[in-house]
Amino acid sequence: ITNALRLLKLGERELELIKNGHMTAGHARAILATEDLMLREQLIELAINGASVRDLERTLRAAKTKRSGRGNLGVDDFSGQNYYKEVQLALTEALHRKVKISKISDGHGVLSIEFYGDEELRDIAARLGKMYR
Repeated sequence: ITNALRLLKLGERELELIKNGHMTAGHARAILATEDLMLREQLIELAINGASVRDLERTLRAAKTKRSGRGNLGVDDFSGQNYYKEVQLALTEALHRKVKISKISDGHGVLSIEFYGDEELRDIAARLGKMYR
């Protein structure tokens, strides 16, 4: 009951994401663990793009570690690394589809490729297969 009551602290957008199946209650509880609105937004994006609840929890720990000065990995590293942006751009150009890469933690992330229908998915899979043979 306590966990369900905590969800009442969510905003309309977050509740809608849960209602529509884009995010779970577990994701929401992880997001509620911080008051930092920018960090919350980044966590929501990660959840929408397929990150697990554990991924969000690791991200929170990394952000707290960075803020406390005990580490060098944090939320700013998601979009701040040119390598990920370059790979995202290269895949977008090669696949002719919207591609998003979200770094969750060191060496771990989510790759999201937008497609419209089964035929396009087959086409993307074929292109990826050709790219890496």
